[in-house]
Amino acid sequence: MKALLNIWLVCWCFLAANSYAQSLPSGDADRSAGDLIQLALPAAGLAAAWWQGDSTGAKQWAYTMAATGLSTQVLKQAFNNTALGERPNGGNQSFPSGHTSSACAGAAFIGRRYGWQYGIPAFVPAAFVAYSRVDEGLHHWRDVVAGCALGATLSYYLTESKQQSLAITPDVLGGHLAVTAVWSF
Repeated sequence: MKALLNIWLVCWCFLAANSYAQSLPSGDADRSAGDLIQLALPAAGLAAAWWQGDSTGAKQWAYTMAATGLSTQVLKQAFNNTALGERPNGGNQSFPSGHTSSACAGAAFIGRRYGWQYGIPAFVPAAFVAYSRVDEGLHHWRDVVAGCALGATLSYYLTESKQQSLAITPDVLGGHLAVTAVWSF
């Protein structure tokens, strides 16, 4: 049941973004879709916590998104007057990509908290966000890679797995006492 929900969620993100993008007069569909997905992925993580009644997960989501947003802005300011700060289109505050850090933080939160069977598919729309930022000349590849690494790393460190468990059991093997430890994640 949860796998079907996850597939539906990923499809919804793509369909909603595509519908939104097509409704814009600019005709810049991939940019608009990337704009929407960078918000939809974190929102999906919060929705998953809410749906499961996971108040601890919701707090971890809030810490993750706040840390990601703050860290991204600090780095943008720090690198703004350097070669890393210049966008391909001539703008500034290029490094790291905020859209990508947000999308990857959302995808990584889903994976870390609820299992990678949900998180890995969530990285597909996050990768699209990265592609759209480079395709539109708003970021270099280094910017989107750094943004994704930042969001995913912060999510990893600020989120605990809900499914993680450690089982330690004594065994007798061939007349010898042994201890078996099984860690599932």
